[in-house]
Amino acid sequence: MKNSLFVRTLLTTAISTLFAHAAMAGGFALQEQNASGAGTAYAGKSAAGEDASAAWFNPASMGRLKNQEVVLGLHLININAEFRSDGRSRDPSGSAANDGGNPSDPAFIPNFHYVRPLNDKMNFGFSVGAPFGLATNYNPGWVGRFQGIDSEIMTLDLNPSLSYRVDENLTVGAGVSAQYLKAKLSQAVQYPTAEGTATIKGDSWGYGYNVGALLQAGPNTRVGLAWRSEVEHDLEGTVNFAGNQAQSPAVRAATANSGLVSNITLPGNLSLSSVTRLDERWELLTDLTWTQWSKIQELNFQRVGAGADAQPIPASIFRWRNTLRYAVGFTRQMSEKTKIKFGAAFDETPVTSENRGVRLPDENRILLSAGSQYQLSPTCRVDIGATYFMARKAQINDDLDNRNQFGLVSGQYKANAVILSGQVSYRF
Repeated sequence: MKNSLFVRTLLTTAISTLFAHAAMAGGFALQEQNASGAGTAYAGKSAAGEDASAAWFNPASMGRLKNQEVVLGLHLININAEFRSDGRSRDPSGSAANDGGNPSDPAFIPNFHYVRPLNDKMNFGFSVGAPFGLATNYNPGWVGRFQGIDSEIMTLDLNPSLSYRVDENLTVGAGVSAQYLKAKLSQAVQYPTAEGTATIKGDSWGYGYNVGALLQAGPNTRVGLAWRSEVEHDLEGTVNFAGNQAQSPAVRAATANSGLVSNITLPGNLSLSSVTRLDERWELLTDLTWTQWSKIQELNFQRVGAGADAQPIPASIFRWRNTLRYAVGFTRQMSEKTKIKFGAAFDETPVTSENRGVRLPDENRILLSAGSQYQLSPTCRVDIGATYFMARKAQINDDLDNRNQFGLVSGQYKANAVILSGQVSYRF
């Protein structure tokens, strides 16, 4: 029974850490799908329609484009995060160990967008983006290693779409998504007589859709409404244990490598945006985005091809809540070729204080952005943007299962980040 409890709880940790990678990035969603919106903190994203990336944010807004256009973008996200123990943190052996260092490595996020007018009323668009991602990588010897060391996730979303101009004031659009998800994680495992590691890998294809409308609400204002659906993933993968070779036959059987399957639904989001021309040079942009994080309540995994003595994996509880993101921005046309942009956003966390753990020590954050746009030629334009975000300090007091099987991580997380964005738009 002692071995059974030990194995069941360590497997709970292994699986529940799957979505812990983006602890400082608003759940694990990524706004960075173009650089032309980065300077305004993505205010106005569903109404801007200024380049081919409109196909991603609101397929209706790409109806504003009159020529074929390609957008190539790249973002560098550099997060500076750290955990500071309050002196009570201990691993299962009773050691204070170390605080883990900066768990967030720099990450690059590329994206691609293409729009082609089909006739006077219809446009075709195709986008490639990464709506969820990033990673955390703690020092191997850190005090919370039994709750998580490495957690990595990658998504790739292929999104063809169409827009249709109903009349001079209203355009609608729709698209479909094929989304690939790949995940890998590891953590320390305390066997009865040694310490080892468990590593989980899994991937999946899932499918969704997006719809939107763009309304010219007056001579100087347009409003965009866009819905991107949730995507359900049926993951298939493996769990592999290292360091258990010298353990008893019962422990080796209980921690035998095997396949895994699970089901997870990544959230949908609804965005309401506006763009208002204030005068010949200034524009005001706003955005309110609701994200359906309540789709992630718990994870249930089943072993595949495991022996009869392999322990089952209990459900992992998250209890995430839906969130709102608020953004406001301004643009100013400095000259015929140059435009400057700036904006701010407030992004809520889906994590409740009672469920905060090392798996996702997330908190609300404020983002400040600035950028510029330069017309290199009649057909080529460059956008750059920079964003600084500050996350509220996140308190944590987590021993995972209240049995000290994984030690105690008690203290405070703090994080800030710089995001650098750039893109080239080419019209032909």
